[in-house]
Amino acid sequence: MKKGPITIINDKFEIQSQLSGQFYKRKSWIQDLKFSPDGKMLAVGSHDNIIDVYTVQKFTKKFYLKKHSSAITHLDWSENSEYLHSNCQAQELLYWDMSTG
Repeated sequence: MKKGPITIINDKFEIQSQLSGQFYKRKSWIQDLKFSPDGKMLAVGSHDNIIDVYTVQKFTKKFYLKKHSSAITHLDWSENSEYLHSNCQAQELLYWDMSTG
């Protein structure tokens, strides 16, 4: 089984990068992750059929989205960061409202 934490590096073109955060507690590996266009959220889709949405400021979990029947394959945000679109291996297309989860 493949698993591991997400490591966020804050690299502002400095000589050394600084570790901003390390988190993630799923049993299966990550297939896709995307930052929202406004930079306030991070969506993480894994092979255990769950999407975790984190706030970027402190990398705390905002939602966990569990409606897919198979492994997440792709994530995409709306331009205004209000909606998340997800696909899974069962070819389901789901849309999520990020104000309510």
